[in-house]
Amino acid sequence: VALWETNSRNQFTWISTSKLGGAVFDIAVGQHPYDSAHPDDIALLKDHLSECVRHHQPFREVEYRMRDRDGRWHWVSVSGEPFYDQAGNFIGFRGITWSITRRKLLEEHARTYEKDMIQWFREGPDGFLILAMPEGKIEEANPRLEQILGFRRHELIGRTMRELDIWPDLAAVAGVWQQVQSGQTVHRILSHRRGDGKIIQCAVSARLYEHDGRARVLAVLHDITEQVAARQVEQAWSDRLRRLTAAAPGIAYEFRRNPDGSYCLPFASDRMYEFFGIPIELLAEDAQHAFNRVHPEDLPELMRSIQRSERTMAPWRHEFRLRHQKGHYLWFLGQSIPTKDPDGGITWRGFLLDVTEFRKLSETLRDRDRFLANLLESLPVGVVVIRKQDERVVLINAAGAAMVSHSAEQLLNMRCRDVLCGGRLSKHCPFGESASEAAHQDELLLVQPDGTAIPVLRQFRSYSIPGDQDYYLMVFTDIRERKKLETALRDSESRYRELADSIPALVLISGPDGACVDFNRTWLEFRGRTLEQEKGDGWLEGVHPDDRERVTATYRNALQAHAPFVMTYRLLRHDGIYRWIEEHGVPRLDTEGNFLGYAGGCMDITDRQE
Repeated sequence: VALWETNSRNQFTWISTSKLGGAVFDIAVGQHPYDSAHPDDIALLKDHLSECVRHHQPFREVEYRMRDRDGRWHWVSVSGEPFYDQAGNFIGFRGITWSITRRKLLEEHARTYEKDMIQWFREGPDGFLILAMPEGKIEEANPRLEQILGFRRHELIGRTMRELDIWPDLAAVAGVWQQVQSGQTVHRILSHRRGDGKIIQCAVSARLYEHDGRARVLAVLHDITEQVAARQVEQAWSDRLRRLTAAAPGIAYEFRRNPDGSYCLPFASDRMYEFFGIPIELLAEDAQHAFNRVHPEDLPELMRSIQRSERTMAPWRHEFRLRHQKGHYLWFLGQSIPTKDPDGGITWRGFLLDVTEFRKLSETLRDRDRFLANLLESLPVGVVVIRKQDERVVLINAAGAAMVSHSAEQLLNMRCRDVLCGGRLSKHCPFGESASEAAHQDELLLVQPDGTAIPVLRQFRSYSIPGDQDYYLMVFTDIRERKKLETALRDSESRYRELADSIPALVLISGPDGACVDFNRTWLEFRGRTLEQEKGDGWLEGVHPDDRERVTATYRNALQAHAPFVMTYRLLRHDGIYRWIEEHGVPRLDTEGNFLGYAGGCMDITDRQE
């Protein structure tokens, strides 16, 4: 233990010793506590101490790693209280630092191989002793235990702790002894009386085990007399550990195959009981209580997976269903690492994670993927996805493959220009700047292996998948029929134009809004004006001023009702003479009855009017 004082800048002003746990550290007056801390701990330690300085608050049980003069890292715990001068001005902190490295190691290596335990027993810095049950006589003690208790080996062997009058608080020991005999692993801080009569405090870990057919207790003693404050730290650590395992999303556990082939769970976090209502003590005796909760359909494969891990000593991973204490089943993912135990058994340490919602989500995603795949294959248009990096096809549906006379399997991983352009017409393949995240549309020709070119409407865009690559998405629509219709329409329009231009009557065509969009050659020659001049309301410029208002009203009324009309008016001829015109207007409708405008035919009735 090191006692110390700091100033208001968190610099040491006094240190009782630079030794902790048998190691020497480079800590001196003027340094900060975090100057010798592990790089991963500096920021957290510095922030915590700075916050305490700002608010003059004590800090308790702050754990971090310190490097000794030999370059080794040691775990320490530090606590401090603010102190003030007589005027009440804040001076700094007084505190204590103690080594907790052994406690950390004890937790980490609670169950190691027998050879490691033997080596630790002989050479470790803690005291070890083995008690023969049921009398509790000392069978073995290591040199460090002799030092801690102040007895020589021959004074210990064959005698009980009670005979040696080592326990001043027999009531506390009685409770611990009962727990050990029941098979529990016990960690306690107990008072011990040394051979010279001095009372010391020891952190004791004890566990019942069987060897050579006899029950024994293995106990580990660590002298913490100079770390009285560490008793509270130890308790706080235990509380935090319990809260951590209770708050974890899964179940921490140890699963063991005993040398006789039976199974048990020596350890399971509290969530095991919360989920399944099985007392931990029952599981520690027999894992069958847990196997009884496995779904009958999953149990055979679960046992096979455990046996495979036994044979190969490979990490175990398996998904299976367990029945909740309320009766419904939950999906769990089990993961653990096996290690061989000194007695020939095998212990797995790991976690059980509730993956019920994940399984539901995965099934939903699989259903959606199947739906999308079926939808993609049923589309009448070709869909192609191309990887931008190497311009190769990564997905194409049946309709797209049919457009280039191949199967989808043949086309995967082929170059775009080979698939879509037959190795020709590469200028039509959209790469580089031609595609962006915005949607684009154009028309091009897809070339089949025999050279046949198919006109298609292409819609495409570029998109990126986070953490993946960039792709082109293209949709091709076969427009051969549309092209035929467009050609037929152009031919029809050409024939209509020829017919309209050959008619001696004046013909005009209007759109749905009433504006005129076309006139035949006879009209334009009569007016002596161009088509552009007459379009829209331009033709009204030729109507006699006295007739214009009447003509406009007649036309507007008919347009509102989509009704045919007949009207007469004077129209200016190209030679400047007004001629009387009789116009018959007929509504134009499409195949569904939608109004497209008017077709008007006009006759010169000047002679009849006169």
